[in-house]
Amino acid sequence: MRLHGRRASALLVAPLLLGVLQAVARADTGAIPAGNAVTVGLALDRSSRPDAAGDLAVGYLHTHHFTVTEQSRWLITATGDAGLAHAAFGGGVPLALQGAVSAVVGLDTTSRWRPHVKVGGLTAADLRSAYQVFGTGGSAAGMTVATAQFSGWLRTDLETYAAGTGVPMPSVTERPVGGADPTAVDGTGDEVEVALDHEALLAAAPGAAQVIFFGHNTDLGAVQMYDAIATAAEHDEFDVLSLSWGQCEFEMSAGAMRAINDAMARIVAAGKTVFAAAGDSGVLDCVTPRLQTTAAVDFPASSPYVVGVGGTRIDRGADGSWSEVGWQESVPGSSAAGGGGFSTVFARPSWQPASLPQEPAGAKGRIVPDIAAVADPRSDFHIFAGSHGGWVGGGGTSLASPVTAGHFAATLAAAGKRKGLGRPLLPILYANPQAFRDVVEGDNFGYAAGAGYDPVSGLGAPLWDRLLPLLTAGPIVSVPVATSSLAVPVTIALPAGRVFARYRICESNADAHCDTPDLAPDAVLNPAGAPVLLRLSPGRSRLVRVIVVGFDAAGLEFPGAAYTIYDATPPVVSAAVRLTSANATVARFSWGAQDPPPGVGVARYEAVVTRYGSVQPLRSFSGASTSWTATLIPGAIYTLQVRASDKVGNVSAWKSAQIAVPLDQTQLNLAGDWVSRRAPAAYQGSVVSSSTGGTTATIAVRGSSVDLMVDTGPTGGLVDVFVSGAFSARVDTYSGVPRRQLLVRVASWPGPAPRVIVVRVVGEHSRSSSGSVVTVDGLRVNWR
Repeated sequence: MRLHGRRASALLVAPLLLGVLQAVARADTGAIPAGNAVTVGLALDRSSRPDAAGDLAVGYLHTHHFTVTEQSRWLITATGDAGLAHAAFGGGVPLALQGAVSAVVGLDTTSRWRPHVKVGGLTAADLRSAYQVFGTGGSAAGMTVATAQFSGWLRTDLETYAAGTGVPMPSVTERPVGGADPTAVDGTGDEVEVALDHEALLAAAPGAAQVIFFGHNTDLGAVQMYDAIATAAEHDEFDVLSLSWGQCEFEMSAGAMRAINDAMARIVAAGKTVFAAAGDSGVLDCVTPRLQTTAAVDFPASSPYVVGVGGTRIDRGADGSWSEVGWQESVPGSSAAGGGGFSTVFARPSWQPASLPQEPAGAKGRIVPDIAAVADPRSDFHIFAGSHGGWVGGGGTSLASPVTAGHFAATLAAAGKRKGLGRPLLPILYANPQAFRDVVEGDNFGYAAGAGYDPVSGLGAPLWDRLLPLLTAGPIVSVPVATSSLAVPVTIALPAGRVFARYRICESNADAHCDTPDLAPDAVLNPAGAPVLLRLSPGRSRLVRVIVVGFDAAGLEFPGAAYTIYDATPPVVSAAVRLTSANATVARFSWGAQDPPPGVGVARYEAVVTRYGSVQPLRSFSGASTSWTATLIPGAIYTLQVRASDKVGNVSAWKSAQIAVPLDQTQLNLAGDWVSRRAPAAYQGSVVSSSTGGTTATIAVRGSSVDLMVDTGPTGGLVDVFVSGAFSARVDTYSGVPRRQLLVRVASWPGPAPRVIVVRVVGEHSRSSSGSVVTVDGLRVNWR
């Protein structure tokens, strides 16, 4: 794993070498000795009937003294003795299960899956511009993007990234599989992979919900996790899957690869799309010492069901245009490049080129990658990784895959594809090379980029506005990412070659509100005219699906859709003022706000601090500030008033908080038999005490009420309080255990108004007390 910070690119070399050493260490054998418990997984053959195959497999397990612990439609997990397991499955799938079971996994517990992350500022807007993501905001609202992870993570990394970039925190669902712990950080830095994936997804697909599947980093753990992901796809629980972990094909067991590839087939058959990082070691993607110099490709990017994503370096020209070259970088002791080459496992699909100029003799397998996107850390996309010191540059094909998956999700949202694409994407991509920016420079230590398809960048970098018409036959709809107005501007474009006779524009929600008549093409598509205004139905804030139906000359309907957040709810504001310690006059004024779901986030605050009796505000704030610390005047009363506005202009009501700074007893006019002593726990560090009747403390104040601050205890006596000569209250300072800085309301009056406060020691005590000592620590004057 390679990290370099915003100002620390010189630290690149050593972390890169460490990443290589860690990867080598993980390739050690992990066989379980006999006499120990082992968990095995039997992946059912997808050509079989799963119910019959499952019954056969369960019977075989019981015969060999295994206990079935979990059974899904295509995977059975069982526990038993390792010696019995090796006897029953040591040679792979036993003859008795041939045709019913495709793979047996779990006899080797080695952690093999490697993250393809290189931790080198491209913004989300830059990425949308570079890859021509359709729509003004590139929102993926209404879509769900999933990832598969072999490490826990720090959820606070994504929260900090969202706050720092001003993008609303997405809905995040954690899905642990097989007892994996989403919070388990193993100390190798792999949590950065999870952070990079989901921060890149947030940048590329704002508004999309995120689902994270967590599994154990073993063959069995991987098979279990991908089986669970395929089941989730079959239940429409996500639309797009991004994968940033992989293995060299040579390093994988044939059974585990077969089972996982079957899961990929199930995901695509369910109408979902899978993107996978092609690797970060160029053509030399096997990292064990034995295979270090062997050209290889990574799985699952090499699966024919998966869109393999290679890496580029991206740059913006002085004219604002973007260019890309194949990613490759070398530093002393190590190197990196986008993965690519020819599979030795999977046959070449019909939609790939039958031959290539750079093709080695006999290399007729599936070619990787299919497409490419930004991967070079030097392209300067930054993420937040708390375990690595904060904001760092991210890269590798672990960046390319989630960026591409996120942009694809945003394109699906623009196309109105709420349940995924619904068909395989790869044949569409290869049939439309004009929808890509051809990458013609760069290499990956074995192949060179050139005109057309190549094993460095595949078809090139996707340009999503060109791909969008290929994914939908209906109108292409664009609306603002969010709005506080019931009148939403709707912009409509057409897929290539499509003509409609009329249009209908509606809001799709519970009441199916549609307040516009059918419109003629010139009212909808006039480039010189304003967008069509759709009036939403009044009501709560919500995610709104805007549907545009095009009718052809025969009256057939072709729908298109886009999503906007209708946010009519102002932020909910909080405000607080507190002394920083019990004996200080320093106070912290703090404020904040939450924009209730589905709000688009707080944009700015207005805060005003005033002191009672002062004509001008003491301090005013406007913007992102959320706190102020100041030394205050004893006896004064301060008010904090705050309001917040969200990103679509909703403004909250003012929220206020108040603090009355106590007067220390040293500011009282003392008369009589008072004894002063230091007390570290007291306000301002001292108190005065007396047990002599008639002893007084006097002060003139302005306010509406007064609290007497006293210490109480077993010897506490009685004290009377007078307001401008009139008796107000008697306070008993007895308590069974000593108490410090007890505030007792002793007087209230209509105000604010001036009053003279006199505190007089009675010289007596209650029945419970053993003494008559009165200890005064100060007064607090309140304004209201």
